[in-house]
Amino acid sequence: MTTRLSAPFTFKAASVAATGEFGGYASTFGGSPDSYGDIVSEGAFAASLAKHRANGTQPALLWAHNPAAPIGRWLRMAEDGKGLAVEGRLTLEVERAREAHALMKDGALGLSIGFTTIADTYAADGTHVLKAVELWEVSAVAMPANSSARITSVRSRPGSLRDYEAALRSLNFSVREARHLATRGWPPAADPSSELAQIAERVNALTRKLGR
Repeated sequence: MTTRLSAPFTFKAASVAATGEFGGYASTFGGSPDSYGDIVSEGAFAASLAKHRANGTQPALLWAHNPAAPIGRWLRMAEDGKGLAVEGRLTLEVERAREAHALMKDGALGLSIGFTTIADTYAADGTHVLKAVELWEVSAVAMPANSSARITSVRSRPGSLRDYEAALRSLNFSVREARHLATRGWPPAADPSSELAQIAERVNALTRKLGR
């Protein structure tokens, strides 16, 4: 089953996975028709992407096409020989983005594009061919229509407090202890010249750096 909002918007999808930053394809060119019976032609996004570049904008990154539920932002979009290549970043401070983050890591979500058709045609076999579209948003969804469009890389934000906490947890600190150490650092040692004090100072310096 797929979901469409009221005309003139159309929604398609691509499989996705993500942790913080992610990359892949939101749409692919040619091939077999998707679940709507559509094929996207190479160059279909070119004019819309050029307009966004001229305006210093990007299409929205939404949860399930809900304009009230942004979950991050797109960093880069460009057409290549395969399709619409995208790189985005989830805003992990937002609860819905954290949910999407977990689901994307598990391969449970897809990407769906929201657009207005600008130019189209029909092939001899009745297939609807999209020649040019105005791209408004790309959403994380549960049921992608275009199985050929996929996320190819998933990355965590490097050098983050989350990474630091995870490292502390791997050393058998509790969740509470790891959170405290990552955000507040180690308590000062009684003897400032001791090896423990020197280790604590290095840990605290890292905590201050990551906290900026």
